[in-house]
Amino acid sequence: MENEAIVSQKNKKLGLVKVMVVVVSIILLIAVLSNPTTDIVDSQRSNEFEKVTQQPPKSNSFNQRYNLIEHEFVVSLVGAKQFCEFTMGFMTADDQRIVDNVYQHELVIRAAIIMEVSSLSSSQLQTLDDKQRLADNIKARMNQVLLEHGAAAGIEEVFFTQFIIQ
Repeated sequence: MENEAIVSQKNKKLGLVKVMVVVVSIILLIAVLSNPTTDIVDSQRSNEFEKVTQQPPKSNSFNQRYNLIEHEFVVSLVGAKQFCEFTMGFMTADDQRIVDNVYQHELVIRAAIIMEVSSLSSSQLQTLDDKQRLADNIKARMNQVLLEHGAAAGIEEVFFTQFIIQ
């Protein structure tokens, strides 16, 4: 019986040691998690992550604004009794100033676009590449007009929403 009593006391001590190890582990875990230096390190790591993920893309793929030029264009083409009828829109970075500038100077921009298109023949507007070249030229002309009038330029793309040659 003495042996059983000794074994029982050892089991109680072993159980007590286990409980104490768990309690001490929990206290240490709480201390580590609530330590301000750990928060600073985690915060710095978080800020570094945010700096990496929040950098603006190198291309024009962030928060764009797509806008339509309201009235369609009807332009006579060179060398034939044909005309080009199209509607278009433009894309800018998320900057309302640029959109406002385009609408403020729309008359001059429309005139520049008409001059650009009227210098072309229908054979120069047949392929996808031809139309993309025209869109790029229109974009350049729009930005040029804005700059000439002291306005912020920033047209990044021009899109045709309708394009007919008759």
